[in-house]
Amino acid sequence: MNGEEQAIYCESLVKRVDRLLEDKDTPFADVVQGVIKCLQPAVPYLSTRNIQLLCAQVLSGRLEDDPDEVVDLLGNYENSEDDAAYIVYSLLHHLGHAWPNAFRRLDDEWLARLKTVLLKRSGERCHQMAALLMCEICETRELSLSDLETFDASFLNNLAEMIEQTGSAENEEENYTLVRALLAIHDQFAQKNFARSVIPNRVIEVLQKRIDQSKTLSENFIFIFNREEDRKRRIIMARFLEIVLSSTSARNLWYTNDLGIILDVVIRETNNVDAEDEMLHHSYIRLLPLLLRHPNVTWSERRKQEVEKQLVGIRDGPFVKSSTRKCAERALMDILRP
Repeated sequence: MNGEEQAIYCESLVKRVDRLLEDKDTPFADVVQGVIKCLQPAVPYLSTRNIQLLCAQVLSGRLEDDPDEVVDLLGNYENSEDDAAYIVYSLLHHLGHAWPNAFRRLDDEWLARLKTVLLKRSGERCHQMAALLMCEICETRELSLSDLETFDASFLNNLAEMIEQTGSAENEEENYTLVRALLAIHDQFAQKNFARSVIPNRVIEVLQKRIDQSKTLSENFIFIFNREEDRKRRIIMARFLEIVLSSTSARNLWYTNDLGIILDVVIRETNNVDAEDEMLHHSYIRLLPLLLRHPNVTWSERRKQEVEKQLVGIRDGPFVKSSTRKCAERALMDILRP
């Protein structure tokens, strides 16, 4: 369909959905099911943008009145076809952004379902939306140890391989979604091991074995890290960097030139971050000594002095919080030690 034909088709779909939503006599479960069945046949004919606009539009009026029930109905919807699954995932994704508890309300089986779709890799748009939904769940929920068993080494290796296989320009959006999924999964392992090690960090274990097979991951991580604006994702990326750079077997994920770009970004963000946001500020500060003491890089005196001056400025700043002052002092001591 060309653009004009798609617009006409979308208009007819909106009218059909509106009639469903306006029918007060139809049970709520039948309304939700009707919306899915109404949109499903449109998937092969409409652009991703138009499908997403339709999904956002139908989540209004009657469906807005009881988001809990909508999530439960979508979560329990039996779908064996890729196009139906794509609509369900899209509706859940939009609902989750309007009502954040949506992702927390999905039952524990959802991670396994999304994992199956990702491994199956049938239906490009369904596959990408499944990856996006997995990102949202991992970024908004604290997963249990049982949940983390879903992410075994085989799946993580497959996910890393998908990232490498989607590195071309035409797959850019899908690739970034897969990178984001890997980082969100890693962050769940990292948070579980924050106080003490309770579970092997399987993401790091897999990447250690793929150092020479992760070119796309390493390159696109830098691209995203340099441009990410979402606070939570910036913390997730900084935490990933900190753990990888602290690992003797994983810290070679990036080439020497790449580490220079990462250092530039960290210096910039350390300067620009709101000092009131201690968590994010500390995340960047802790990266500075790890980068400057990386065994594969010989930094110029100018770069070292630039970082040292930055840390001294933070440590001695008149309006710096005591916790940030201590964080900067520790980083400075790490850099200056023999």
